[in-house]
Amino acid sequence: MIEKSLPSDNDGTIQETSDGKTKISYTVKVSSEHGWDEKVQIWDGLKVENGDIKAEYDSKSFKLTKYKPDGTSENVSCTPIFDQNTDSKYSGYQKTFQIEGLDELKANEYYELTYDVLTTRTDYSKLTNTATTDNGKKESTRTIELHKLITKEQGAYDSANNCIDWIVTVKNPTGSDLNGYTVTDTLDNGATIKGNVKLYVQQKN
Repeated sequence: MIEKSLPSDNDGTIQETSDGKTKISYTVKVSSEHGWDEKVQIWDGLKVENGDIKAEYDSKSFKLTKYKPDGTSENVSCTPIFDQNTDSKYSGYQKTFQIEGLDELKANEYYELTYDVLTTRTDYSKLTNTATTDNGKKESTRTIELHKLITKEQGAYDSANNCIDWIVTVKNPTGSDLNGYTVTDTLDNGATIKGNVKLYVQQKN
């Protein structure tokens, strides 16, 4: 069987990186209760369901481990092949990888594959990640929602001072370290900033 984890803001598997990207960490487990006497293959695909984002596998993040029934483990060398699968069933996936030729599994042994996906998101988006094995006969799919990180609200027009108040909210749902981040707001049509820009930090209990 094959199982894929469901990343979440709450457990550290979705985080913001220092260069402004969102890192999503996945775990894929391929196991066999009674043993598997054929070479093991893993296929994985990314599909953007909603939103205008780019999602890429972090090729340096891949780690494959094989576990035995007694709890011992060994690292396994793997080389993902980042080619688009030509099977029509997977035609909607923008990014894919395959790992082939892994050694057979004895009873209650399993492979655990971990890797990261990097996205550039500011608006709401939805990302589906599917993993298959046994030539697509066994499948596990997870869909996550990535909520908007930046919102901009227009306040009331101040006719006395001939200006408009704007509120820019930067959210940090993952609790990541935002030290060094820069927020840029572009003013159009010759508009200028009047007065001071005020910064408030709101913390949730």
